[in-house]
Amino acid sequence: MTTVAKTDFSNVVGFNRTNEKSLISDIVPDDTDPSILTLGIAVRTLLDEGTVQAFGNQLQEEVLDRDPKPVAVVINMGQVMGLGANAIGKLITFRIKFSGSDEQPSTVYLSDIDPDILETFRKAGFHKKIFNIHRTEYGALDAARKGIFGSSIY
Repeated sequence: MTTVAKTDFSNVVGFNRTNEKSLISDIVPDDTDPSILTLGIAVRTLLDEGTVQAFGNQLQEEVLDRDPKPVAVVINMGQVMGLGANAIGKLITFRIKFSGSDEQPSTVYLSDIDPDILETFRKAGFHKKIFNIHRTEYGALDAARKGIFGSSIY
């Protein structure tokens, strides 16, 4: 009988301590400003309630519970092709928790959004008040570094 030693990965950045499928990828502090965090969403769809709840838990664990808390977050949504209303609600809740209130300028930047999802965001006005939306991660990161609030997509 072979015994396999357990390895503790809990100190690895991005390790999901709840054994849920990791829905967040590439959690990386910015090279020029470590108080800015970039991350990707690692799933194609955020539609069912279980996946959305796990996504919210992982945002809480990997971003909101960080010490020190980042001052800005860039979320690359390039993998996401489907986003349900409950996932949009989870992103808005995250934005409010992260930025302090819905009255504060958003320090959550979204990038690489699927055109159909972007159209939904535009129709709802999310690109004006709720999120800073940019075509590319580089554009969003540049805006975050400069402290520019507002979307480059209209």
